[in-house]
Amino acid sequence: MAQPPVCRIMDYGKYKYEANKKQHANRSHQKSTQVKEVKIRLRTGIHDLETKIKHINAFLDHGHKTKVILVFRGREMEHAVRGNELMRRVAEGIADHGVVEQPHRFEGRFMVMLLSPKAS
Repeated sequence: MAQPPVCRIMDYGKYKYEANKKQHANRSHQKSTQVKEVKIRLRTGIHDLETKIKHINAFLDHGHKTKVILVFRGREMEHAVRGNELMRRVAEGIADHGVVEQPHRFEGRFMVMLLSPKAS
């Protein structure tokens, strides 16, 4: 905004390079979260479910949201009560590491629940 106006001669390639480096540095300081997915079945065993809960807790500890998907196949759709029990068991298992962001609900043949890490 000088009077009279002043023009500066510069190397445009160097200017673009420095702007790109600055943008890259800003991106590296941002915290990125991913939505991890864990699929379980209605007939998943107790030990296998505990292993899946450990994986979910690890995802939550790393700051990732986690989507738990309970898959119903064939006649399993008639046993929604057992599905509710499995989802409740998962929610209890992650209580120390995260919270239920969206409670379980049906989406076609899937029962879906979204979990997020606890605020630190």
